[in-house]
Amino acid sequence: MPCWWLRGRILVAALLAGSAAAPALAQSPADRAALRSLQDTLDRIDSRAGLTRISRTWAGRRGPAMDRLRRGFLALATGRLSGARSDLDVALIEFDWAVSVEREWPYPWFGRALAKLALSEGRFIPKATGGQPPGRNYYQGFVADLTRAFDRDSAFPPGIQLLSRLLPPQEDRTQPAAFVRALEAAVTTGRPIDPAVHLILGRAWRTAGQDERALAAFDRFRAAGGDPGLVALERARSLAGLGRLDEAAAAYLGGLELEATATRRVYRRDLAWIATEGELAAFDSVPPELLGGWVADFWAVRDAEALRRPGERLREHLRRWSHAHRWFRVLEPERKTDFRLAMRLEPDIGPCIESGAKSIDNLTFEDPARLDDARRRERLLDHRGVVYIRHGEPAARLAAPGARELDPERVAAAVPLLDAAGLDDAAPFVFPALMETPLSGHGRQEVWQYLVDGESRLLYFSGSLALGRRAPSTLYSYIPLQPTLLHRVAGIDPRYREVAYAVEGAMAGLRRGLPVACMAASSRLRRESRQAMAASVR
Repeated sequence: MPCWWLRGRILVAALLAGSAAAPALAQSPADRAALRSLQDTLDRIDSRAGLTRISRTWAGRRGPAMDRLRRGFLALATGRLSGARSDLDVALIEFDWAVSVEREWPYPWFGRALAKLALSEGRFIPKATGGQPPGRNYYQGFVADLTRAFDRDSAFPPGIQLLSRLLPPQEDRTQPAAFVRALEAAVTTGRPIDPAVHLILGRAWRTAGQDERALAAFDRFRAAGGDPGLVALERARSLAGLGRLDEAAAAYLGGLELEATATRRVYRRDLAWIATEGELAAFDSVPPELLGGWVADFWAVRDAEALRRPGERLREHLRRWSHAHRWFRVLEPERKTDFRLAMRLEPDIGPCIESGAKSIDNLTFEDPARLDDARRRERLLDHRGVVYIRHGEPAARLAAPGARELDPERVAAAVPLLDAAGLDDAAPFVFPALMETPLSGHGRQEVWQYLVDGESRLLYFSGSLALGRRAPSTLYSYIPLQPTLLHRVAGIDPRYREVAYAVEGAMAGLRRGLPVACMAASSRLRRESRQAMAASVR
């Protein structure tokens, strides 16, 4: 008895040797229709007994690949009802068998992608089965397999329907270029498509710096029946990306006056970047007809607190949102599922290092972009983006010694628009300057200064495995005790000069017996830095 993979090879060879009158490996429309009907039926079943009846009423064509696909979808439906890993593992194995038999059909790859997506949503630890490469999580495996399905049918309808359901809740998360290409192809087929396709494409094009194209897509989304309140907010963000801040603010406020099902949810998520818990609770209690007035008053209070002209704080918020989502994205957000916290590569080991928050991830703050979707544990923005939306442009910003400064305007002018057709399948469809090139960030370390309540607050950013090592992606609780860096920091905050001299003296052996971390100046520095970190997300 040959093992399973050898039997699969024999079956493929037999099919390749068959009649040349028709494409030997093409999946027939009848087979696709039968599988689609089976999926639709299984989706409506809510009990194991119902699944048992399905197994006796299968009307599709029998054959090695079709039988495996049928078993795979039944096991997937069983796993949906049971939540058991064992059922989902069976589905993954069955679909993997189908892939080995019919590699040129889209459905086996699609089924294997669905099994991996279910395992991802169940938060199961990946195993090296079903073509799952070591070191990758199940969501990454889902992306790879669905991409292979689209390779075999550029606008594979079940795949497009899946993306139409899966991607809108992810909002502005970075999407693979392969998904963007497939959705673009679906628009050109002439077949009816879900209006959500236009919403997804609009967000993807905005992510790639194509705001005009995004505006057109959002208009098509509304024309096709999309939620008008959601459209208003999406248009406001794209208009802000184009620098048309007055129009952006008008669109933002106009969306609140519309009777739209998504209005409260999407505007609450936007306000959560800066609102207090009390303000969000008040927002939740406002009647729908008074929502527009409440949000207008919210921004009017922010104008008064910041001594700004009427309407200026909302325009600034939209500008900050656009800037942060363009420049402070996490390039590989799916890797966040592999890390519980964004911490330094080297632990804080030594005397006189008090316990407490060492990263913004240790605080109670939750990024509003963490949605209840398949990618809920990922960061959309790195810590710089979180701080920037809350506080805007720093009063001063300096890079660590030796780091090369980056001028965002110069880079934006030099980089062409991103084209999904020119990217690798797994490449993130993001603003070109953020790709993994020498332009990725301002250097690995930065210090930002803000003036909060009349007091200088310094924030130290450096790279991390979780959020990206090639840019200063992660906010830490104190500036390292490096004399050169401390002298540079003293140029914007003289309080740090004493610490710099003290550290230099300790390192030169002028002060013996007292570790650097135990010195009064060092302790004060760490205490003030942690206070600044906490204040940055309050």
